[in-house]
Amino acid sequence: MTSKTFLAFILCILIQKIASLERRITFFVEPSKEICFFETLQGKNTIQVDFRVLDGGHGDLDISFNLVDPHGRVVVADFKKAEKNHKIDTEADGDYRFCFDNTFSAFNTKLVYFDLASDSEGENPWDFEPDINMLQESGVDVQQIENLHEQMDQIRLSLNGARGLQDTIKLVEAKDRNIAEELFFKVNTYSMVILVVMILVSLVQIIMVKSIFDEKSVIHRLLWFIDATNKK
Repeated sequence: MTSKTFLAFILCILIQKIASLERRITFFVEPSKEICFFETLQGKNTIQVDFRVLDGGHGDLDISFNLVDPHGRVVVADFKKAEKNHKIDTEADGDYRFCFDNTFSAFNTKLVYFDLASDSEGENPWDFEPDINMLQESGVDVQQIENLHEQMDQIRLSLNGARGLQDTIKLVEAKDRNIAEELFFKVNTYSMVILVVMILVSLVQIIMVKSIFDEKSVIHRLLWFIDATNKK
């Protein structure tokens, strides 16, 4: 009986810790388009919204973001932001709309990372309140259970912090790589344009010099006419 009660308590704690909502997605937003995601929330919730533009498609790293509640009210509105983090308390039940707007861009496709986390403050079906008297009758040390609960809480917080740090490092690395590739593209394009201009200027100079010494060329006749006019 003691082992079963202890294991049941541990199992309920573990299930309770994973009962929160979390969504992560990376997606493209085409130029002059808007993409919306919907999430159904019940009761009081604290949601955390985080988004970052990883690639601007040879343009600026920016996107417009709107969060609309089930009643159609705009809760959050960001215009042309590279990244943003919001923590919002919600009370209305229903579908919340998260929209990413790229209609202001006519040519550039944006690569966006979106992270949504929610912790419900309402009634949790996995809540477990142990019967102290039953645990004591079963010979289970209540203080040991409480200590284990605190240790599991600390482990959960540490793992969440480590995962968040790893995600941040990966996002920064992806963003920096896209910026480096964009700069590489711009430098190569500029270099090619300069090279073409230099070749064209060189050809024009060669043609001009050659025409000066060619009596049948238009440029030679034009120069001869100008010189004759000045002598008169």
